[in-house]
Amino acid sequence: MSAMEGVPVRFIGGVWEWHDRLGPIAREFGLSAERLRNAA
Repeated sequence: MSAMEGVPVRFIGGVWEWHDRLGPIAREFGLSAERLRNAA
């Protein structure tokens, strides 16, 4: 954790919120890309 010591907690919280929102979107996009690749 030493690398994160200087990072404000607010910033980490914002990153996690961003990750939680984009995670499902990225997963769906990945699945769509996989389907296109298989169909091609």
